[in-house]
This record gives sequence, C-alpha cells and structure tokens, in this order.
Amino acid sequence: MIPYFELGKLFTIPFINKDVQSFGVLVAIGIIIAYNLGQWKAKQNGLDQEKFSSLVTFMLITGFIFAHIFDHLFYHFDELVKNPFSILYFWSGLSSFGGFFGSYMGILYYCKKHKLNMYAYADVICFALPVGYIFGRAGCAVVHDHIGARTNFFLGINFPDTVHGQYIANLAGTRHDLGFYEMLLAIFISSIFLILRNKKNVPNGYYVSLLCLIYAPVRFYFDSLRATDLSG
Repeated sequence: MIPYFELGKLFTIPFINKDVQSFGVLVAIGIIIAYNLGQWKAKQNGLDQEKFSSLVTFMLITGFIFAHIFDHLFYHFDELVKNPFSILYFWSGLSSFGGFFGSYMGILYYCKKHKLNMYAYADVICFALPVGYIFGRAGCAVVHDHIGARTNFFLGINFPDTVHGQYIANLAGTRHDLGFYEMLLAIFISSIFLILRNKKNVPNGYYVSLLCLIYAPVRFYFDSLRATDLSG
C-alpha cells in the first residue's frame, strides 16, 4: 500500500492571480521532452525535420481539441447540457481516448495533404510518445483524477475521504489509482523503446505496432479497475 500524496496548485502568478497547476506543468514538460526526442529520431531516420515539427504541432492541436470534446460528451454531458458553451473551454477536461483519436486524425490529414509517408512519421511519434506520456500520467497521479476500485494490491493508494479539499462519500481506503498505473506502464514501454532506439532496418510502422500491442490490452484491463461505487 502506498501513502496518499496530492500535489495540485504549485503557485499563483502575481498580478493576474492565476494558479499554476502541477498537472499542466507536467503535461507541458512531457510534450517538450517527447518533441525533442522525436526530432532526434526523425533525424536518425532521415525524415524532414521541418515537416515533422509542423506535423507534431498540428497533431497536438487536433489531439487536445478532440480530447476535450470527448471528455465533455462522454464524461460531463450534464455540464454540457447546462452550459453548451463549455464545449469551447478547451483548458478544462481532457480524455486520453479523445486525444488518441484526434491525434490520429491530425496525422492522417496532415500526411495526406503533404504527401508524406504516414507510417514513417507516425513511427517517430509513437517512439517518443511513451516518454511524454510518463509526465502526462504523472500529472494524473499527483492529482488523483482516475480513482479506481478498492483493492489489496501492494501498489494501491491509501486514499483519505477528501480529495482536492472535497469530501467524497465512501472513498476512504486502499484503491487502485489508474493514472499512477499508466505512468508505470509508460515507463515500461519507454524503457523497451529506448533499448531498441538504434535497431537497424526496422520497417515503417514498427513502433506504431509495438505500442499498440503493448499498451492496448493493458489499458483495456486497467479500465476494468475503474471505481463504480463513487458518485461521479
């Protein structure tokens, strides 16, 4: 059992009175590190680095847009009904499923438009993605926004009855923390990819396939560990 630890607000920006949250900072760090790792891999694979940079920018935009839309449609539809304009608040609420879908659509559109080998560029993105995902899921882990079912598993988190200063009935006790588990999974996948980083003569789509084969079934299992005994 792991003791509960929470890290939300880091500090408040003076004059504009805007809070800087740990989740956003960790996501930004992950994007920067993954982008630079991808640039290195693109150069190693002989790809156009300027095109790769533009592709990543476009992919991030479509990914974040769909992540927010998916989150609102499937997880906070009641809020959307109350305030339809909340769909435009792209800084609040993200879903990884929506992010994956939006990123894929962004890559597909950009590569078709610029006549790029999609699998060659997607391979570089998928090579770097798990490293960035470590930081993104670390952000989820420190704010505990993916609370799971009760467990006796040794990596379970000993939750109090209050998260982010909000009391949650029936919460207290040892539970799975799915953000924490996915961070560990991302570390595992990143380690494999970095070991393989200098592997020669791999076909286009190698890292795309490997990422899907490792991540998808584990993520499918993790989703079966979601809490069903908590309100919301």
